[in-house]
Order: sequence, then C-alpha cells, then structure tokens
Amino acid sequence: MISPFIDHQEGELSYGLGPAGYDIRLNNRFAFPLSGGFVILDPRYKAELKVITLAEGEPLLLGPHCWVLAESLETFQMPDNIAGHILLKSSYARLGLILCAAAIEPGWRGRLVLELFNASNHAIRLYPMQGIAQVQFFRLNNPEMTYETKARKRWQDQTGI
Repeated sequence: MISPFIDHQEGELSYGLGPAGYDIRLNNRFAFPLSGGFVILDPRYKAELKVITLAEGEPLLLGPHCWVLAESLETFQMPDNIAGHILLKSSYARLGLILCAAAIEPGWRGRLVLELFNASNHAIRLYPMQGIAQVQFFRLNNPEMTYETKARKRWQDQTGI
C-alpha cells in the first residue's frame, strides 16, 4: 500500500510507521505559480507552474505568506476499502505552516501532492527526505464507489506535481 515502507519511525523529523498512522516524507520537488503581472488561478484549469528540484540535503526556504505545491516521497496504492486522512506534523504546524491536503480515496494510486502555506511572518525551512505529515487510515464497510470507479479520475497514478 505504501512504497517505500518503513516499519518503524526514524529521522529527526520522524517518518515511517507510528502508533497512530504513517509519517510521510517530503520529496525534493516543489512547484510555484509563475509570477509576474496579473495571474489568475482557476481550479478548472491547470496552472502554469515553475517546478524546482533541490539538491540532496538542501532545504526549501518558504517565504512569509507564500504557498508551494510539494509531493510525498512515498507512493500509495490504496485498497478499495481503505481511505486516508493527511495531517501536518506538529513540528511544522507550530511554525505557522498550514497543510491544505485532500483525503486519500479508496482505490487511488500515486504520490500525494501537498499544498503548503506559510501563514507566519517569517520564512520556514522545509526539509526534503524528512517527515512532513502523517496519514491516518480508515477501513470502510463495503464502499459503493472507489477512485478507480469514478467517472473522472483526474489524479489517478500521479507521479509528479
């Protein structure tokens, strides 16, 4: 269901299997909306994004009141009877970072895209390959629909931002 899977917690910003869920890591790719001039973001259309890939060990500095799209290092393959909920690690929440992620639906596959917003007046360092959020899983009784059976599977098998 999770790849790569680590059956224990490790790292300073922990990742891996914990007592209440699975702590996922931040990958090293990030996307920002293209700036300059008047920009309109519309949920019906894909925005033009500037994607950057950081070198190993390099943190991302997220400015005050800025947002970024990021991806999980882990890939998910959700069974048809399991859903997930994503929660930001408190180590980041205490700095003013907000995670605006959707639920993980049964039957969905891919890497998670995380919407991160710095609500503070200070820059926040984000550390790739370290824990960023926890996924809590829920077993469903006989779901009538899964992500795979939806009419519109816009984000199925996503591998990038």
